[in-house]
Amino acid sequence: MSINNVREVMSTLSRNFGEITHHQVINTGWKAGTRQSPLLFTTANGTFIYHPTDRTSNITQYKQRLDEKNRSRIISSPIVGILERGFVTTFIDGEVLETLPTLDIFAVAQLQAAFHQVDNYNLDGWAEKLDRVYTYLLQHQLVRKNELPTPQFSTYGLIHGDYSLSNIVKTKQRLVAIDLEHVLDGPVAFDLARPLLRVCRNGTEQATYLDQYFQGKSHLSQEELRFGRGIFFLIQAYDRHRWGHPREAKTSLRQFREVFK
Repeated sequence: MSINNVREVMSTLSRNFGEITHHQVINTGWKAGTRQSPLLFTTANGTFIYHPTDRTSNITQYKQRLDEKNRSRIISSPIVGILERGFVTTFIDGEVLETLPTLDIFAVAQLQAAFHQVDNYNLDGWAEKLDRVYTYLLQHQLVRKNELPTPQFSTYGLIHGDYSLSNIVKTKQRLVAIDLEHVLDGPVAFDLARPLLRVCRNGTEQATYLDQYFQGKSHLSQEELRFGRGIFFLIQAYDRHRWGHPREAKTSLRQFREVFK
């Protein structure tokens, strides 16, 4: 992000949220397939995070749903403003789970289940996302057309899109999800794939996670969970390749093919 862009963003935030008193680089953002740096801004009213719009333009249609969830129980960093070039969320004060020595897998599963609970979903965004991924992979000859699966999903909800230990903060009261750039309506099995693969260390923990997530309700079929894993690796390959990491993308494609072999 250039100095001029930084000044422009700070000026926009100042007009909306008061004088900017401090900023520093945090995490990573993405712009046109290359890594850029979003900024953490502290104002007189608290701390807010700015994200570029190329990954977050869809957040406007999900703000109301997240607001409704957060009114009954804080499950994610509240979105306090939509900007022309992104959105702003309140900063969550706590420890990111990936930095903690122990993990409450029950709480992680319960939070994801609360996030997914939504009615009247619209799958246009998910269909557009999958079409974009398939088109890119075919154009770059990373897959053959007959390899691409027709997803077989039955259960949908408001999905986080990047539900990982680095995006969950433990506060004094509860766990809270952060980094909402990828939120959209989509298949639950796809969103479950990341914690099942990246949080759970073995089959026993995966079974425990699913039992806690469903809490007595019928589990998704193994076939649907398999499709979720496959699409997860396919989208991961797409992201890695366009970010300039072809070797990692190749690994993701190998894992994708192992799911469907």
